[in-house]
Amino acid sequence: ALAIGLVLLYNRGLRARQRHLKREVARRTLEIRSANERLTELSYQDPLTGVANRRRLMEAADAAIERAVAKTLPIGLIVIDVDHFKEYNDRHGHLAGDVALRAVAQALASATREQDLVARFGGEEFACLMVDASIEVVARCAERMRALVEALPPRTLGNDNQTITISAGVMSRVPAPGDHAADLLRDTDSALYRAKHEGRN
Repeated sequence: ALAIGLVLLYNRGLRARQRHLKREVARRTLEIRSANERLTELSYQDPLTGVANRRRLMEAADAAIERAVAKTLPIGLIVIDVDHFKEYNDRHGHLAGDVALRAVAQALASATREQDLVARFGGEEFACLMVDASIEVVARCAERMRALVEALPPRTLGNDNQTITISAGVMSRVPAPGDHAADLLRDTDSALYRAKHEGRN
């Protein structure tokens, strides 16, 4: 009887340890999954401005193109460049330049619809991907962006007396089969180039 009692007690302790081990494994698995999700999120985010990065934009654009081709829907794209940003950096310093880029990114994001994606494309260049968006919708969004950035006060931009403007190229079309993000960006970049040469802002 004593031997049976000891075996039963041992088995009860073993089951308790197994339950504890399962709970611990589940907790650690959840922590690892959460950490991996955060790492993925960080890999898609521009560390300076907090908006999406180029990698995220290109992946989202390629996925949106595939969907748009299948459903014959337009994709809108805005490519934005901060006017005379090199001169701004030279005059106010790179720290003020960083502050200005963060402020511009927030202004751009605040002008968009919930489903749109604003990304820092590189340096002082940004892009906005707009699904199911006609050229009128895209152009109105670009104009909101332009007006919001132009209205940013100097202190918000990291200096005492200078404002900032942007130039933008816009595009909207139903993509053709075989189109990629780079094709849409090339078309929109041509429009940005024209905006720069026609007076900026």
